[in-house]
Amino acid sequence: MISKARRLFDFWATYCPPCIVEIPHLNSLLAKHGAENLVIVGLNVGGAEDLPKIPAFVAKTKLDYPIALPENELSRFIFSDRDDIP
Repeated sequence: MISKARRLFDFWATYCPPCIVEIPHLNSLLAKHGAENLVIVGLNVGGAEDLPKIPAFVAKTKLDYPIALPENELSRFIFSDRDDIP
């Protein structure tokens, strides 16, 4: 059976102020629509120096959705010649 849930991929880094500001909004969207209707995945693109900061960041911001690390090829495709987020 194919899931009818909408999917949202959020690219973020621990040092990105707009990324931090949007987390409560994304959490509220998930609470409003439910995990069966909306799937949010946070994709950290902060680089190797950001990885050790992720656990404390997730605890502090209370992310309600799973996070993942995109493969380098996906990041290159999405951001092309840019490295700014969002």
